[in-house]
Amino acid sequence: MGFRDDQLADKERVRALEGEVARLQAENAALKAPAPQPKARQPQLQKAYLPLGLAALACGVGAALLPLPPALRMVLVMSATLAFSLAMMLLVMRRTLLVVEPGEWLVLSGRPHRGPDGQVRGYRVVTSGRVLRMPLLESAAWMAVGPFPFEVSLSNAYSRGSRVVHLRASAAIALSSDPLYQPNAIERFLGRAPGEVVEVARQTIEGALRSVVAELSVDELQQDTPKVREKVLAELEYDLEQLGLSLVSFAIDDVAA
Repeated sequence: MGFRDDQLADKERVRALEGEVARLQAENAALKAPAPQPKARQPQLQKAYLPLGLAALACGVGAALLPLPPALRMVLVMSATLAFSLAMMLLVMRRTLLVVEPGEWLVLSGRPHRGPDGQVRGYRVVTSGRVLRMPLLESAAWMAVGPFPFEVSLSNAYSRGSRVVHLRASAAIALSSDPLYQPNAIERFLGRAPGEVVEVARQTIEGALRSVVAELSVDELQQDTPKVREKVLAELEYDLEQLGLSLVSFAIDDVAA
């Protein structure tokens, strides 16, 4: 029986290692994923400026080639000029008018801007609606806000009394919408893929969990989950604020000694 139990334990360890390898491979792929790129979302403008361009061309050709009275020729020239001007204006707007959808931020860099906290920075942030990007002066970058769910697995952590604990938790984080901490998120994660945000948050939560586990006994960890969660949240608050992140949800799924 002892030999058979050892075999089963070995198989369980192999499965756990295979699962950990698969998780690390998925995280590595997420870290290598490119960050979202700027994109203009205004397709109706394209439908508008093309007909205006064709109308300007038709009026211009008619004024140049058709035998028309001077007054009518002038009307066609003015119509061509107006249509061409409107088409060019819409074309410029199509390239500079950006729409921010829910779950993302648009960061426009290149010009000084005073933020809600009163500090002047070299960018402005748009969290919703439409905005005109200043051509040549501003560059656009998108940031996914989240929430980003993930799991935290803590192995070989020492509880009070030096007993080894294995803990599994689930969490979800997002970029902070608080104006005081929003710049921290931008300066830390701008241009980075969501997988990197998740990895930083996971490491931060793992560190907080180890600190809390070291303060509590195994019985407290297993029987008083709300207390553990409260201590973890208190431990995380300052670190997440400095990263510009907010904890959307956190739950301890399993504690084993």
